[in-house]
Amino acid sequence: MAIFNFITSDQFRESLENDYAELKSSLETRSWKSVQILSGSIVEALLIDYIAASNTKIPSGKDVLKIDLAEAITICKNENIISERTADLCSVIRSYRNLIHPARQIRLGEISPSQQSASIASSLVDLIIEEIIKARKKSFGFTAEQIVTKLENDHNSIALLPHLLKEAHEIEIERLLLNSLPDKYYYLVSQNNEYPEADNGDSIVRLEKGFRISFDFVPDSIKAKVVAKFVNILKSEGGYQLDLYADAFFKPSYVKYLEKKNIPIVKEYFLSKLPSNQEKATLENAIELLSIIETKEELDKWIDSFIRPLVSTNVDESEKTNIRSSFVTADWKLSDEQVIILDNRMDNWIAHYKNSNQISKSEYLVNLKKEIQENRLPF
Repeated sequence: MAIFNFITSDQFRESLENDYAELKSSLETRSWKSVQILSGSIVEALLIDYIAASNTKIPSGKDVLKIDLAEAITICKNENIISERTADLCSVIRSYRNLIHPARQIRLGEISPSQQSASIASSLVDLIIEEIIKARKKSFGFTAEQIVTKLENDHNSIALLPHLLKEAHEIEIERLLLNSLPDKYYYLVSQNNEYPEADNGDSIVRLEKGFRISFDFVPDSIKAKVVAKFVNILKSEGGYQLDLYADAFFKPSYVKYLEKKNIPIVKEYFLSKLPSNQEKATLENAIELLSIIETKEELDKWIDSFIRPLVSTNVDESEKTNIRSSFVTADWKLSDEQVIILDNRMDNWIAHYKNSNQISKSEYLVNLKKEIQENRLPF
């Protein structure tokens, strides 16, 4: 529920979302007392949460968690967190706790909830939410959840994202990269898989792009935490979930942010994927993997992963076209030693097919090698 995406605690947000849903349900069933009690509870929670998060000074010197609704309203009004008009409307819910105890309500002469008071109380909740969102944005910037909601729903969000990130606290961007964005991504992908009519494709693409932009935005210390998460997934999970995360949220060039001890296992993972999957995301990672390949064995394996499907009779021609295009236009920033390894490997493939009298495949690879060599020229 995007309405509470300014709340950073997952537990607290879920609790508020449940109470808010129950509040709206109570309105529909004309349960006026429930509406006022729930409204008072939500407003008190929101105001006290803001006071605590902003380290606002409590005039009475009390612990922030021990102040009551009336005090919270006064503090927030004085700090211009809520308007005076909103503070006045809060009178309808100030004594909401008394409604829980009928005897106390009678003893204190509290007026019984009515449709009118319940309607005001419900509207007040939405008003408080709106004013706190404005106050939080001014004081704290955007939360991770707000940025995710923007990426999910706004087709202009990628262009706007750098500006949003500038207005977000570093902690929120860290949460965005580690949890909020991947969690939403997994959810939308699962919805697409289970309900194809959901059509979340554009949102999924924006989340992927948004992750890259956000990753580039943060300092290396946060980058290190993000890539460490991939290593944890690599070691503890497997199959679809791992491949999904790798394709969406990890690039081979990110290995420079890894602890040295974890680099081999990450490189081996990407090398192991090369022969089996030549989809767009995997092709992009395969090309980028070239920049971190070091040994002859790694380079041979990398080259073979492109050659095999290109000469195979079981691979679709359109797929071959994509693979060849990726291979030929790769960023061939190789050392002189690597160039020799590459050319020798290509020559071995060419000789293999020539010796086995598969002339068409041999000629195909000769032309491919020439095209690669031309692409390596420094102009």
